[in-house]
Amino acid sequence: MSQSWQQVPPPQPPGQGAPLPTPPVQYPDRQSLQTQAIVQIVIGAVCGAMIPSILGIIALVKLDEPTTARALVKWGWISMIIIAALIVLVFLVTLVVPLVITLITVGAASAS
Repeated sequence: MSQSWQQVPPPQPPGQGAPLPTPPVQYPDRQSLQTQAIVQIVIGAVCGAMIPSILGIIALVKLDEPTTARALVKWGWISMIIIAALIVLVFLVTLVVPLVITLITVGAASAS
């Protein structure tokens, strides 16, 4: 005759139910990372910069891995800065350089 023995948990004191599950571990800057990722998504979508938006979405998905989420948010901001610098550079090249060339040629024509 085979009997299966089960281990019985110790009895709870009267008036107490089952122990509550422990809440998930929260790290201090989770809310900050979440806010930054959402800002990256919105600014990237409004300005047409899809790389920061994509990095922000992935950072939101990876919020349970703080190191990965922090790196994604950091690279999202870096890519946003690079894209903004490229926009300023294109603006300068397309508007300011032709204006300077025009002023130089007009000045040279009036001097002769």
